[in-house]
Amino acid sequence: MKNKIFITAKPGSGKTTAIKEIVSQIGIEKCKGFYTEEIRKNQKRAGFKIKTLDGREGILASTDSKSGLRHGKYGLDIETFEELCLSSIESGIDDDKVIVIDEVGPMEMHSEKFKTLLKIIIKRPSIVIGSICYRNFPWIDEFKRSKEIEVIELNLENRNDIPSIVLTKLGIK
Repeated sequence: MKNKIFITAKPGSGKTTAIKEIVSQIGIEKCKGFYTEEIRKNQKRAGFKIKTLDGREGILASTDSKSGLRHGKYGLDIETFEELCLSSIESGIDDDKVIVIDEVGPMEMHSEKFKTLLKIIIKRPSIVIGSICYRNFPWIDEFKRSKEIEVIELNLENRNDIPSIVLTKLGIK
């Protein structure tokens, strides 16, 4: 039984919603990690906010950012991402918590430290629940093929069942 499960789906399909429901059912006190939320301005996506499960938050990407590091229309703040997310994940490993990673995507791949930590995590006994980019990117595709992880595709038919499916596969429910 694999204890590292990543949900994949097209953007806006409900990956983060499923992750939040899984965390809610496990109990936030038993989890460490982060999730992302859209920042919207005038009903348009204007960036992404990072929220750690211990209550810290910051901006990962913004159309207003002056950062020279870009992904499409977004300027990236990899320093903030690493400061918030890596410490939360590392403390989860140390405290034997369920690790939550939302998401493994192209913006996050700009962090070499994050990629290194992912490689370490999949070799550890920790339970990991995450989301992973649907589209093809070389590093992400290689990660998806790791024998230590299972990738489940979320779609309209199974969207409401994904939390239960993941928890059952992990032996938590």
